[in-house]
Amino acid sequence: MITIAIPVYNVEPYVSEAPHSAFRQTYKDIEVLVVDDCGSDRSMDIVRDIMPQYPGVKSRIISHEKNLGLGQARNTAIEACESEWLFFLDSDDTMTPTAIERLMTAATNDKSEIIIGSSDTIDDPETRRNIHCLLPRMYLEHEHAGMLLKGKMLPSLNTESWGRLYKMSLLKDNGILTRTAQASPRL
Repeated sequence: MITIAIPVYNVEPYVSEAPHSAFRQTYKDIEVLVVDDCGSDRSMDIVRDIMPQYPGVKSRIISHEKNLGLGQARNTAIEACESEWLFFLDSDDTMTPTAIERLMTAATNDKSEIIIGSSDTIDDPETRRNIHCLLPRMYLEHEHAGMLLKGKMLPSLNTESWGRLYKMSLLKDNGILTRTAQASPRL
């Protein structure tokens, strides 16, 4: 099973697209986990209206008692995840219907613990631009000590949490959490 975690905080104008795209995945063994980070708008009302539209997909909401920020919302998802895999979908993003299926195929074929997807930046709903892979002209090479990144390095390597499929054993066995305002990174 794969958990698609969506942290939600004050994204009312566009929050409906993220959960719809998560629920519409062609890969069916999923759970949609929404982390309510206590926003002041109607974002969570919209999410709560969407969830019953997909009765065949496991879903749940975890609510913070107060706003803790994006890093802690992701940590809440890591700690609550009961699946073998975790994917972070930001509440202002969407996924193609085959995104999880394609990521799982890559994970299975390569026996990887992190699969990084590509993304499109959309400035206007009708206009796509900046279609890119986060690791162009790079490759991973297996060695006995783990994975090494080889090839041309980018001037700046994107280290966002979203758009990646993580094997939960990697995160939990190594105590990996995301950076929060209250704590230093544990990586």
